[in-house]
Amino acid sequence: MNGPGIGFRKHGDEPRTAVEAGGGPLRPASVADPLFERVRRSAIARFSAAPFHKVGMRAIARDAGAGMATLYEVAGGKDALLQACLAPDFEARLARVAAASRREVSCRSRLRACIAELIAFELDRPEFARIIRLNTPAQLMRDADADGGLERVFIEILRRGVREGALRTDIPADALACMVQALTDGALARWAAEAGEADRFIAEVVQARTDRLFSLLWPAICAG
Repeated sequence: MNGPGIGFRKHGDEPRTAVEAGGGPLRPASVADPLFERVRRSAIARFSAAPFHKVGMRAIARDAGAGMATLYEVAGGKDALLQACLAPDFEARLARVAAASRREVSCRSRLRACIAELIAFELDRPEFARIIRLNTPAQLMRDADADGGLERVFIEILRRGVREGALRTDIPADALACMVQALTDGALARWAAEAGEADRFIAEVVQARTDRLFSLLWPAICAG
């Protein structure tokens, strides 16, 4: 799964095992399940409006019109619920970034296209951006990117750039990928907390932010 590998378990499935109750993988539910979707939307609204520790499962259950027993049966604990809510967006984000990478040829243009797509995605889905940038532990983000494939997209671009002589060779490509993602994540986290550009066209914001970030990033990793 491209993102945290925990999903909902459908209402009516067999009781969870002790491993599942402790936060292990749950069986994904169909997105057509109305109970699944009510819980998911309620949880996303709550997690995007308040820090993780301030979001209560009772409030999510109340918003979804479900009892506490039903909520835990469907979603497991709060950690599992958060990760299950984010999984579809992690998958969609990876698909868009990978597609952006395939549209370009050179290392520089591919890397820029991927960063622009990450910026655009979080502007398109502000709830997702607020959750992952403001309330999600950094380790969860790193695990999601590594397990889900986003990290592999960056590493492939940078390894090819090193082979072609476009990037510095004193740092391994995998380490360059960590640098790129760290700088990008830092910028995205800051922008997620800002609202000053909300009235501008998204395309203009994406262009301005990509220019700003890439002007810092590219000189740090290029060969010359």
